[in-house]
Amino acid sequence: MISPSELIKTLRPTKSVTETKVVTIPPRPPKADIIFSFDLTGSMLAILNTAKTKAIDLMNALDVLGVDINYGVTSHMDYPHFYANFHGYTAQYGSPGVDYAYQLNQSITSDRTVVSSAINSLIIGNGVDFPENYTRVFYESYADPSVGWRPGARRIFVHFGDDVPHDDNINQGLPKLPQTTGGDPGRDEVANTPDDLDLQNVLNEMALNGVVLLECHTTNDFIDNWEYWAGITGGKAFITSSASLIEDLVIEITSLLSNPTVSNLHLIASPGYEAWLTSVTPPSYPSVPTGESRNFTIIITVPAGTPPGEYTFLISAIADETVNYGDQTVRITVPCRGCQLIYLD
Repeated sequence: MISPSELIKTLRPTKSVTETKVVTIPPRPPKADIIFSFDLTGSMLAILNTAKTKAIDLMNALDVLGVDINYGVTSHMDYPHFYANFHGYTAQYGSPGVDYAYQLNQSITSDRTVVSSAINSLIIGNGVDFPENYTRVFYESYADPSVGWRPGARRIFVHFGDDVPHDDNINQGLPKLPQTTGGDPGRDEVANTPDDLDLQNVLNEMALNGVVLLECHTTNDFIDNWEYWAGITGGKAFITSSASLIEDLVIEITSLLSNPTVSNLHLIASPGYEAWLTSVTPPSYPSVPTGESRNFTIIITVPAGTPPGEYTFLISAIADETVNYGDQTVRITVPCRGCQLIYLD
């Protein structure tokens, strides 16, 4: 939260007001959006069936956190094509006419019945080779605007999988020998074109867009890779099973929403009013423990040439790339030229 919650002033163009704001970080973010993303290749049937029967129970169990949570659903199998010598790898990725690379089954919504229905509509496909097109699905988490992340919400991408992505070197960044599992051809599904995707680049972009990967894996194979990959986004990987899936998810999502610190706490003005916020001291705090407060001294200046009128906008406290931890409403009255000024404190 931000204190004070409101700033009201009357100022002529080029005139300024200085104020100290106190930002307090709560134990958990006020809002969170969670995407459930399913690998629908044949080996994932047991996990999918559990998710179908327990989706509502899972969402209801997370209510105890006191966070405003919305949900969405995506799914994939693999690209339904054959690729020859794609980064040194040759294979049929998925089954033509059956498998698909990506679907947004339900945009983020507060309607849990709709989310549960979307999960229950999912149908297991095939998949041919062992690696899957996880990189493409992670890419769409920030590239598909129809996903519908809410401004200011913590973004969690829960992925259910059991293998490794297609990538030219899945061991990049790890103390292992290079290993190729083929490239990811991207949206055009054609190898060696400009929209091909690289796993490590996509994970870094997830982090920059505030999308945290929570990988629910059903096998120990390559779990050290998955821990490294999820960690790039600020997330984690864990082993689960159909029997313990819901309990495991509640524990892991609770952990992600209860981080002991937030990073890069800073203030921003509403779009269109960035030029009014002429100074913020300090510009940011690199790390702030939850439950603690930090002070910012700001200067708001009415831009030269601003017409008379009342201007209302927000100053927002942002951390962890995208998460909003509070707003202050600012109301500035710009008087007409020659009018008597009545300053309101």
